[in-house]
Amino acid sequence: MMVKVFKLLVKKAVRKTFRLFNLEIVRAASQDKAEYRPRKMRDALDMDGAGVDIYMYASPQDVLNKRKDFERKLKSGHYKLESFSCPICSNDQDWLPVVSSKEPPFFQWSVCKRCGLLQLNKRLSDKDLNSFYESGEFHEIISGGMDDHTRFFDERMQAFFFIDIFNKLGCDANKLKILEIGCGSGGVLFELKQQGAAVRGFDLDPHKIAYGKSHLREIEVGDALKMGDINYEDFNFVLISNVLEHLASPKKFLSSLSARIKDDNTKILIDVPNLEGSHNYSSRSFLNFLHISHLWYFTSISLERLLNASGLKVDNIFNRGQSMSLICSKSDAEMQNTNNSYSLTISSINYANYKLDKYNVELAIRKATALGATMCKTGGK
Repeated sequence: MMVKVFKLLVKKAVRKTFRLFNLEIVRAASQDKAEYRPRKMRDALDMDGAGVDIYMYASPQDVLNKRKDFERKLKSGHYKLESFSCPICSNDQDWLPVVSSKEPPFFQWSVCKRCGLLQLNKRLSDKDLNSFYESGEFHEIISGGMDDHTRFFDERMQAFFFIDIFNKLGCDANKLKILEIGCGSGGVLFELKQQGAAVRGFDLDPHKIAYGKSHLREIEVGDALKMGDINYEDFNFVLISNVLEHLASPKKFLSSLSARIKDDNTKILIDVPNLEGSHNYSSRSFLNFLHISHLWYFTSISLERLLNASGLKVDNIFNRGQSMSLICSKSDAEMQNTNNSYSLTISSINYANYKLDKYNVELAIRKATALGATMCKTGGK
């Protein structure tokens, strides 16, 4: 009986240890934003062999030699890396460097001290970024050469997250009209159509659309924001899933979308990777959360500030661990949002590193075991 009680107290102590650690780093970040460096990130900031492997998700076969082409373009200077300002607050010099890529030329991830957005602020130029996608290098290096069938199935599975959101909002899928911008092969729309929704989708990748058309007629190649025949008020939801983090100019994109929508009857459903849940992304390292096609790493605070600056207001936030979904709509009034996500961004990175570091987990268990023994003697206090 005593052993069972002791185990329960240890579990309670482990939770308390993690909770105290997270609160401690939030307070520390708040006390000195300009100079504070998260304790567990210090090794990464000093490099010490740490760095992002930009090829960690690359296809091992590289059948089409896309990785070799990409490496050659980087080393020869055909692809150039440029430094960019923050898309939220336009900061171009006040950064907290977090980590860079392992090998030169060095991509750089940094946190904007003025608004708290973690971003890939030294990256491919906009022109080279477009070439990276259009050449098929993205597919081989970031998507691991995933075949069309697997990608379509993966998209279909993602649809159930959105179906769950619609259910929570009290919406009947068979009464919805949904427009998806950046629909890929149309797997999400295919599943939503199976649920009875009326759908339409656009994507700039002709290969994905060509494959998807064998399953769904309502998708086509094109830039939805430049299509004059789309009446956005005809749709209940505009879906933007796994798109915003890839865009070189997310504020320009969102502002253009806001301008096309007449009122708040048309809702926008945005789904992005969630920095606050980055500890759920990998069992090995926070660095696995970073790659060169994701330019922005949002928290709920930084994303809401970007949306407000684009003329959109947030109605709902759904935290799904390593991803988050937001429902937003057009705002009639100009929204002044100067909230700084710096503390939340730092603590999210710090917590992911802490939780995924085996030494820290072992240390926490040892501390919790000692705390549990103490709690046994004091009656659990």
